[in-house]
Amino acid sequence: MHKWVLALATAVSMFLAACGGHGGKIEDSSDTTARSEAVAGPLDALQDPVSEQVLGQLAGAAAGTPLEGAVTQLDHVVVDDILEILDAYAVALADTVAAGGDIDSAVAAFTEAGAVTQDKLFDLVADLQSLFVALAGGEVPEDGLPVLGADGGNPLVGTPLEALGEAGLFDSFALLQAGLAGLGASGDDLDLTALSDLYHDFAQTFSTALSVTPPQAQDAPVLGPLLETLETAVTDLDTTLALVSDYTEMGDEGAIGSALEVTLNNLLNNLLIEVLPVGLYEDQIGSTDLSDGIRAAVDGLVAPLAAGAGDGADQLTAVLDGPLAPLLDPVENIVLPELLSPLQAVLAQFGPSGNVLEDVLNLLPGLLLPAASNPIPGILNRLQASTGGCVLLVLICDL
Repeated sequence: MHKWVLALATAVSMFLAACGGHGGKIEDSSDTTARSEAVAGPLDALQDPVSEQVLGQLAGAAAGTPLEGAVTQLDHVVVDDILEILDAYAVALADTVAAGGDIDSAVAAFTEAGAVTQDKLFDLVADLQSLFVALAGGEVPEDGLPVLGADGGNPLVGTPLEALGEAGLFDSFALLQAGLAGLGASGDDLDLTALSDLYHDFAQTFSTALSVTPPQAQDAPVLGPLLETLETAVTDLDTTLALVSDYTEMGDEGAIGSALEVTLNNLLNNLLIEVLPVGLYEDQIGSTDLSDGIRAAVDGLVAPLAAGAGDGADQLTAVLDGPLAPLLDPVENIVLPELLSPLQAVLAQFGPSGNVLEDVLNLLPGLLLPAASNPIPGILNRLQASTGGCVLLVLICDL
């Protein structure tokens, strides 16, 4: 399980080591901190399956390449950071509705969730940094999180993503951690508006940096959608934090619930359709059957987040504990083997020549297959022939 028992230190130490290979200043180091304590909430049931049944298999298919490290760090970003934050706010929202919208109870619940968010954002920016370092072929800590400082350099120098670092990507990570530490220790007096404003500045800088992603990476299968998934998740979370900070004036539980639903919906759809190359192969044959089924399944899975019911947290837990396996088992056992086989074949040709990210980007267009080799028809046939597949592809199996 993704559970850790130590809280991160609130002070941000100066970054010490220099990165080898690409002109940056970040490398594997014992200078790490522990992850913050895990959140108990309705999304717990989702975390391990997404990590093990989806992202773990994708990382395995990319073994031995920089993409493996990037997907491993994406796992941390999604499962250990963003889902944890959403979990905290799902619990706070359910508690608020159960209390009949009492303003004092609501502020206490959302402030408690904000304190969790403060800790998880420390983790998030460290994991994001490690993801980009991994893409550049750099080493990242196997355990714990790297300590960030005010001048971490640009580990992407000399790679196709160098412009992202020049646009302030790595500085934004360290500045957010320093700003979070500046808010003081998490507690009852946390200023939710200050937290939201601080994160908003980071989200804008992050989006600006990713906007200069060159077409070679932006259009690359797997990697391009991975970067887009990160940007969307960071932006969606910005909207959620802003709505929470405005709660004392607006008192709008429904808007917060909708924001949580949109964030989780976008995150799961982007992972299952875009990062996994479902959309890539559907576009080649003009089909949307598989992605339509995935979207319908995800919609049903996350809808309780916006339901606003007093037992919303319990309801969501029940939804995830029951139908989650029938939804993800076909993905793991039918969809992924067919999708990842071409990726494994393409990346088996990886042989680093000095610029490992460039090498990977040169290989990824090889995922575009002739129509006769497109895996989608075979996947649909196997899903329709299986009971689990009909759970995933309701729109098809009901025809």
